[in-house]
Amino acid sequence: MIEVIGLTKSYGGRTRVDDVTFSVGDGRIVGFIGPNGAGKTTTMRTSLGLEKPDSGRALFDGRVYGELPKPRQSVGAVLDAGALIPELRAIELLRYCARVQGVDNARAEKVLDMVDLGGARRRRVRELSLGMRQRLALAAAILGNPGNYVLDEPLNGLDPSGIQWLRQLLIQLRDDGAAILLSSHIITELELVADDVVLICNGVLKLRSSLADLARGAGAHVHVVSEDVTTLIALAKENGATIVEADGRAAVVADLAAREVFSLAAAHGLVLDELRTERVSLDDVYRRIMDTKAEGEAR
Repeated sequence: MIEVIGLTKSYGGRTRVDDVTFSVGDGRIVGFIGPNGAGKTTTMRTSLGLEKPDSGRALFDGRVYGELPKPRQSVGAVLDAGALIPELRAIELLRYCARVQGVDNARAEKVLDMVDLGGARRRRVRELSLGMRQRLALAAAILGNPGNYVLDEPLNGLDPSGIQWLRQLLIQLRDDGAAILLSSHIITELELVADDVVLICNGVLKLRSSLADLARGAGAHVHVVSEDVTTLIALAKENGATIVEADGRAAVVADLAAREVFSLAAAHGLVLDELRTERVSLDDVYRRIMDTKAEGEAR
């Protein structure tokens, strides 16, 4: 479990994070959103002890990062894939991380294959594309099999197949019980995997909610198309959904968020040809809050 409690951090007299409080439960993914400069990266760096907070703290399973007996086996982090040691080969980097984390080399080899970089094991980091470096950074994060993750823009540089791969990895980690704090500007992707959302702007918490509550509160419906729509409808009903409309391969579902419908389909091996939130999406909520802020500043 990750807890951010009253976290405040300033630079040069300017407050970048202002009394921010939220939590990430075990087996939950929290989408951490906000415009550039909102304070997301500062929150993450301060939580990991890379910056000293002015006040407040972050806890991982009840302890601050610096007090964890084996921090990298408790917390996996991706903050900047560009910070990887450029002259090391991919496997050398993971073996180095394995030594630091107290993990054997066999685990390093396995994880390299897990992130689909087995064929690039002898290539130097500087020779890898941004997407490949992002995969390597993720490999280092999952190396110690931690129960908590802090991931800052891990989708950067990934191609469509890489984004799909990361989506499945995050779902698997969450289903295994991990607490995941995930920032991204690709809000449509966050909506597919996140259980909850935290929105900050100018360092101030603006929204903290589950995706399901947002969808229900806004009266949103999920439109889905699948060859297996009959099975999906039955599964959705078992999980509290209301079927607003069903016609051939298409259905409109209420009382479940898009992420929940996607997870149901993935868990039962159902292929979705189309999945979208009608009327109100996370992106709609984000834009509405940002538009309200802009209007307030213009007055």
